[in-house]
Amino acid sequence: MTFGENLYDARKRAKKTQVQLAKRLGITYQAVSQWERDETFPDHEKLPFIARELNTTIGKLMEGVDDLSGFEAELLAAARKVPPDQRPQALRVVRAFSNE
Repeated sequence: MTFGENLYDARKRAKKTQVQLAKRLGITYQAVSQWERDETFPDHEKLPFIARELNTTIGKLMEGVDDLSGFEAELLAAARKVPPDQRPQALRVVRAFSNE
């Protein structure tokens, strides 16, 4: 499953609308919608807040599991270093490799 699918499932289980989640996070509901459609990804600083609001873990949001593997943790750490303006390009590169 993708982050967006995991986020959607977690939000539905928490019985929250996109608008409700967005208000709690101080963002627009359109941003939540883009995350759920895997068009964009939230800033890594928001992940703990998203997880807490939805009563889940970052690991479940990222991969649908409780814990990240070593590779996944390393990949996430590297992603955190990518400047925000370059994240869409970095995500396209990762997706290109994952679709081979």
